[in-house]
Amino acid sequence: MNKLGTLTILAVAISLSTGASAAGPSGPLGMTGNQDQVSGRGLSTQLNGSGMESQLRRQTRDPSSHAAGQPTQQRNITYTPEQIATLLWMIEEEKLAGDLYEAFYDQTKLPVFDRIAAAEDRHMDRLVAHAQQANVDVAPILALPAGQFVNHELQALYDQLLQAGSLSAEAALAVGIQVEQDDIAALEAAIAEAAGTLLETVYSHLQAGSEHHLAAFDLWSKI
Repeated sequence: MNKLGTLTILAVAISLSTGASAAGPSGPLGMTGNQDQVSGRGLSTQLNGSGMESQLRRQTRDPSSHAAGQPTQQRNITYTPEQIATLLWMIEEEKLAGDLYEAFYDQTKLPVFDRIAAAEDRHMDRLVAHAQQANVDVAPILALPAGQFVNHELQALYDQLLQAGSLSAEAALAVGIQVEQDDIAALEAAIAEAAGTLLETVYSHLQAGSEHHLAAFDLWSKI
């Protein structure tokens, strides 16, 4: 796993926390989220700021909304302990991104966070399904609600990034950019580690998605 990328994110989080002026959530900006059939995101477009949007969207991200609650056909797939450890890390890294972007959407109402949070859910679902096919136990991860993680390093990272990105919409977008940059770097390392396996293909698809997410956050940061 690319620990350097994690340290980079932590440094950015600390920099944002100390360098940005404190500010509350930016509030509704007159923009709506998009519908997502898989994750149920976009419900906020129907609630008009009723205060229930966060609760309802999080209900769509409980373990039953992921592959955990569905039977998955196991296949004769064998990975090394290192590849399994990386797979579990990547599942939680996708969860971290989705949970962060969901929280930032609640605060800023920027639709880019709603859309990309939904995409991160789909990324996580894809990795979870593959892990289950390989008979890798992901139940401890899927049992946790938004904002909680099995990996203590990722838990600390999430807490710092949430604090840093909650300062303002600009800070949230900066965190989004850094998360996607780190995710791309982590996926590059994971692809190399998984060369010649089905995971290589899965990670390559996710890397392409992360590059689109990075471009979207970069565009919004310039508006």
